[in-house]
Amino acid sequence: MLNRYLSYEEVAIRKNKAISSSSPADTTINSSFDAADYYSSDEEDGFSSDHVLSFDEFLQQRHESYKSPTLIVLEGMMDFTHQQVQNNLTWIVPLLSRLIICEDIEVRLCVRQIYQSFINFLLIK
Repeated sequence: MLNRYLSYEEVAIRKNKAISSSSPADTTINSSFDAADYYSSDEEDGFSSDHVLSFDEFLQQRHESYKSPTLIVLEGMMDFTHQQVQNNLTWIVPLLSRLIICEDIEVRLCVRQIYQSFINFLLIK
């Protein structure tokens, strides 16, 4: 689940870099998603049932859908003991290193708290 959140975050970062480095005439981004993934039948958004999401809308929607569970997991990680962090260091540090660059301030704050509570302690030790 955290990797899903990261994958959408990293696609957004790559897209922003591609747009900023490309010429204004060439701002299209190729995606590996098929049209069925863009299809939205949500009537509450004020769209008709045949509204097709743009790539940006799709990316934003998926990104937002994983934000809440990601925050729950990170807040749960803040309750880890130092021993639990040490036992799982091989996957926690790479994951946190990737999450620290995300654009969402809430996620970055949680990651910062985990770093301050556990990772800095391990570096000093």
